[in-house]
Parts: sequence; C-alpha cells; structure tokens
Amino acid sequence: MLSPRQIIIRGVIAGVLATVVGAGALFAYVHWYTGTDRIVPGVVVGDTPVGGLRTRDARHRLVSAGAGSRIAVSDLYTAVHQAGTLGRRGTVWQRTRFFLAGLIHGHRVPLMPGLRPEALPAGPIGPPAVPPDLPAPTGPLPPARRRRAAAPMRYQIARFATPILAADPGRVQNISVGIAKINGALIEAGQVFSFNERVGPRDAEHGWAQANEIYQGEFIMGYGGGICQVSSTLYNTVLLGGLEVTMRHHHDRPLQYVSPGRDATVAWNVLDFQFRNNADVPVLVGARLLPGSPPQIEVTLHAPRPVPADSVRLEEGERRYEPPVLEEIMDPALPAHVRKVIDEGRSGIEVKIYRIIRVGGNVRRELVSHDHYLAKPGKVRVGIGNAPGSERLLKPGIQ
Repeated sequence: MLSPRQIIIRGVIAGVLATVVGAGALFAYVHWYTGTDRIVPGVVVGDTPVGGLRTRDARHRLVSAGAGSRIAVSDLYTAVHQAGTLGRRGTVWQRTRFFLAGLIHGHRVPLMPGLRPEALPAGPIGPPAVPPDLPAPTGPLPPARRRRAAAPMRYQIARFATPILAADPGRVQNISVGIAKINGALIEAGQVFSFNERVGPRDAEHGWAQANEIYQGEFIMGYGGGICQVSSTLYNTVLLGGLEVTMRHHHDRPLQYVSPGRDATVAWNVLDFQFRNNADVPVLVGARLLPGSPPQIEVTLHAPRPVPADSVRLEEGERRYEPPVLEEIMDPALPAHVRKVIDEGRSGIEVKIYRIIRVGGNVRRELVSHDHYLAKPGKVRVGIGNAPGSERLLKPGIQ
C-alpha cells in the first residue's frame, strides 16, 4: 500500500509528464501550422476576421466585405500578405507564444493605404492634444515661465533625417504615431527627456500596429515595429545638438536607414532612450514626415537663441568586422568533399562613434559610443556520401 507521500510524489510526476507531453504536442502543432499557408488564429485585417484562412481566401473575404471599395486593391493585398507573415518567424517557443496570444487577445492588421509622397504633410505635425482630464493651467504664470513661453523658438540648433526604406502599412502607421508623440516636446534646461515616458506603451489599445521589429537579432512581428527609426533619428539629432545622452542601447544587428553605431533601440518598460538638456535654454523637438522617394523622417531641435557651440559633427572611428563562423553539418546525401552553404550568416561589427564640438577656437572630441554587433553564425552542409562510416550518420541521434 502506498503512503500519502508516495501518492503525492507520483501525482506530481504524472502532472509534470502530462504538462511536458502537452507542451510538446502544442509545439509540434504550432510548428506544423506555421508551415502551412493559413493565417494564424485571431488575426483581424481592418474589421474582418481572417484567422485560419488561406491568404487567397482572406483576400476574397475582404473584397466581399467591401474593403476593396475603400482602398486600392494593391494595398488590400499588402495587408493580407502582412497578416500571412504573422507568427511565422523566430523559434518554436516564440511562435507558440504568438499563436496563444492570438487565441486569447487577437492580432489586428490595420487596413490603410500605402505611403504615397503626395499624401504626406508638407509641414510639421501638430503636437498631441492635451487629454481632456488634464485641466489647462489657470491664473498668471510666474515671470520666468512667462518669459520662456513668450520666447519664440526661432533658432534651429540641430537637424537629422533618415529614409523610410520599408513602407508597409503597419510600419508607416507606427512611425506616424511616434512622430506625433515626440513633436512639440519642450525640454527645459536641465530636464531629462525619456522616450518611453513621452511615447507611452506600444499596443493595439494605444493605436499601434503590428510590424517587423528586431528581437534577438531576427525580424519578428510586434506592436510598434518601426518606432526605433523614430528614436534613432531623434538620437542623432540630440547628438548634433550637443545635448547629453544619459541612456541609449544599440540594436542586435546593424540597420539599413542609419550607420552602425548611430542607432537607438527602445522597448516599452525594457529599453529606453533618454537625454538631458544641458543647455541653459529650453529646447523644442520638431518632427515630421518629408515627401520624397523614399520619404524621410526629419527631427529638429529649436531654441530661443543659439547654443554656445559653433559646430557639432559626428565622426566614425575604428570599425572592425568579425566574419561569421560557418557551422558544418555532415550530409550523407551530398558527394564527399562537396560543400553547400545554406546560410551565409552575418558579419559582426565593432565600431566607435565620436562627437567633435567646436566652441570658438576650442575643439573637443569625445567618445559617444563603442558598440559591438555580434556576428550570426552561418551553416554549410559538407558532403560525406560514400565515405566509410557515413551510414552511421543516418541513424537517429548521430547527426
């Protein structure tokens, strides 16, 4: 007869085994599902549920729902294609988390026209409206505040722009929201600006869309994808304005729209970009989209009078490349000594960025960052066909 202690132990073991078996079955199902052409469950394009449908059927459903009469068919197809890529990147664990999140919370792909130069605003986007629950200040302002409020920000002390090379609808929406959030930010002398505090959480409830973002060196779909281009553009403007950067993180891999060492990644409640206004005057942030081919994000800094520095420029110092290591996979199906590269990997980069500030006859050169983007290993199949002992590699657990 089993003792109570033995019964409990066996019950715990049975529960653990059941959990492991269930998790394994779920991983296997997600791995199979994301290899099909069906959209993951819980996905909604515009207002139309398309989860579980093939992309072809999803397009037909959207057209039947009248979406084709509101936007161009090419933009509709782009949205469906974006929906079809959701949850298919990353590890099996990452895909399973995305799969379960879709079942519980759902995923929304915005149905909006693509970015066209003629549709872009010609001037700055206005600052975000004051929430209705924040009453406007009443009564006379203190003299110092009144002087600052009356002083026009007529001097542009810094400007930087980055090209929008990937203009899918979700990314464009997130860039537009991010620009509107930071535009009009006033940073008093000595004040620290927090990007996350200013922009807020990135989720569907706050107007953010799903788009490609970098996670552990790979592109995956996530809310707010594209917001890092806004923070990186602001980062370079801040550097050129001579302001003090107090917190900044680089991505796991180099980007296309800015040089290595010049990026600033952000993630809500995880990674922030912060800087301090070390000038003796308030600084105003301006941000807007500029039309063109490609269109650009422009961020500027303005002050009521010139800052002391005559000029500020950024200079790249040492750059060192680290070639990727190729992992060899023995392949009995290939003839002996034949090598077939299936993944070239990605080179790592180590780079230093300096800031040169000139004030009168004095020149100061300071190290801004020393970044190391790790290399991504590649994979190469090495043929061992007809080699002695190659038949052993066909057995499970050997390769």
